[in-house]
Amino acid sequence: MLRPAMRLDVRLVLVCCGLVSMSSMAHAQDAERGIASTLSWTRLEGAEVCPTVVQVAAEMEEILGRSVLVDASLADRIVEVSVSPGTDVAFVARIQVSSPSGEVLGLRELAAHAADCSDLLEGASMAIALMIDPDALGREREVEAIEVPIVVPAEPQPPTRFTMDVGGAATFAVGPFVSGAGYARALLSLPGFVPFGVVGVLQPFSRAEAMGGAVDFTTVLGGLTICPLFFHGARFSIEGCAGIDLGGALVVGNARPMMLRENERFLVQLDLQAAGRVVLFGPLALHLLAALVVPFRNDAWLQADGSTFFAPEPVGAMVGLGISLDLTLAGDSSMEQHLP
Repeated sequence: MLRPAMRLDVRLVLVCCGLVSMSSMAHAQDAERGIASTLSWTRLEGAEVCPTVVQVAAEMEEILGRSVLVDASLADRIVEVSVSPGTDVAFVARIQVSSPSGEVLGLRELAAHAADCSDLLEGASMAIALMIDPDALGREREVEAIEVPIVVPAEPQPPTRFTMDVGGAATFAVGPFVSGAGYARALLSLPGFVPFGVVGVLQPFSRAEAMGGAVDFTTVLGGLTICPLFFHGARFSIEGCAGIDLGGALVVGNARPMMLRENERFLVQLDLQAAGRVVLFGPLALHLLAALVVPFRNDAWLQADGSTFFAPEPVGAMVGLGISLDLTLAGDSSMEQHLP
């Protein structure tokens, strides 16, 4: 017959064995239930027709044959999905599986070709189920293999950009004295190349007064330009350009008794430009321009008797304000482009 103390020891041993057995059974049940996860499903703008998180969660848990979704604080796996309109396909779902510590455990992209996004529900649910528990399908049930197309994202390319600038300007010594003018610039920016384009300036009226009389001129210039310094951001852009301009100055009025020896003159000049754009809305931007011009021909305008009527300045300048149309023809317009 056991003494009371021995009977108490036996009871303690039996209780401990029971606790160990219950703990083992709990771990076995946890293993049988599988990995607990939380699901974040975001439909970006333009993808509102795609399945909701409720539909995807129900389909995924039906594939796994059990409930696996829990609160984020209790999850072993964090599944984040974003659905957006695609470029070569109707919609693209980007799936990322992470651990609670933030370690990325898997990435995948799925494509939906149907315009109503109906083919994404089964494919996305199957992919998420397999990423959560790769052995679940073989252990729980036999299912038909589903071919899930994978979109391999292409390397983002800098944009091909076309800009058109039109505005008004004040000129200093481009023609005789200070005058108003209009300008237009068209630039093409290709990936890996320095932006280049054409520039035109029209100064319709400029008056030179000297020796008791006045002569009116019209000046027209056009040329090629390149912009080796160029930066384009989301809200503004700046550029430094240089070019060669060709054109002419024409006498359109002579309010003096003695004529000039020439009524027109061919002009060639070097121009250095600094320009900036500030986006207003969409492709429209405010354009600011400052330029220095250095004429290759700087001869004085002579009267018929050989005397000097007036001599042009050796350096001219122009400051302008206008509107820009900035269009992305190809590539990723969200990328900033900086060409040193």
